[in-house]
Amino acid sequence: MHWPLSLSPLQHAMFVLVGLLSYVMVTRIGGHHRHPSAAIAWVLLIALLPYLGLPLFLVFGTRKLVRPPRRFAPVARASPVEAPGWALQLLAAFDVPPPVGNRSIEFHEDGAASLRALLAIVEQARERVDVCTYVIGDDEVGQAVLSALVRSAQRGVRVRVLVDAIGGLRGARRTFAMLHGTGVESRRFMPVLRNPVRGRTNLRDHRKLVVADGEVAWSGGRNLATEYFDDGEKGWIDLSFVVRGPLALQAQALLERDWHAAHGRVAGSGFAEGIEAGAYV
Repeated sequence: MHWPLSLSPLQHAMFVLVGLLSYVMVTRIGGHHRHPSAAIAWVLLIALLPYLGLPLFLVFGTRKLVRPPRRFAPVARASPVEAPGWALQLLAAFDVPPPVGNRSIEFHEDGAASLRALLAIVEQARERVDVCTYVIGDDEVGQAVLSALVRSAQRGVRVRVLVDAIGGLRGARRTFAMLHGTGVESRRFMPVLRNPVRGRTNLRDHRKLVVADGEVAWSGGRNLATEYFDDGEKGWIDLSFVVRGPLALQAQALLERDWHAAHGRVAGSGFAEGIEAGAYV
């Protein structure tokens, strides 16, 4: 066995070449589309520190969760929005749907107003409510949101709650215990103890989304915990919004993908398939 410092220049060069070839093969075969800065960083790390860079790339640099390409179908009730060609190309490059016109959007700088809007969306839902968050606090806000979700489920609304397995550690036991037997479906996103082939532990879901009936969506930077809605000195300064229109339908399709990917699996493309099947309209 040769330690790196005892390798000849030729052997070292061969190791670097193998590392760079491995990078090219893994990214090409996996269809990875990296940001240029990330690609340059990995190449430099493998070239300058191959004995460290290659193992790190194989562990952390490969695709955390392979998602199928989306086929964007026209969204019902969507108003055409004019946009420059470069903007449309940029959206397509990031696998983002094209811009659509919406009926209204309301921003909430005030935490209390944001919480009232969130609870109203849940309470007024007719058919389904999908919730995704990184944290549900074991506190007043978390209790209020969970209680509203349970009430909606009890009146026949399909309610699903997706909480990140790491972010949800703070109040996970109380959250899932409260939801048990209420009719609310719940999942942890990427549990730590699972088959490592199905997704990475360092793949976390930081989305904050509440979508009702594919028509109205609440989102922003607030997790479902008191400090994110507290406008006092101990609270976070944050912003959230409520949008009514086709953007809510796109958000619901996004949550559908996350729901299926929660355990490292992706069932279909979600957005296009759901619309084509009429599941979200």
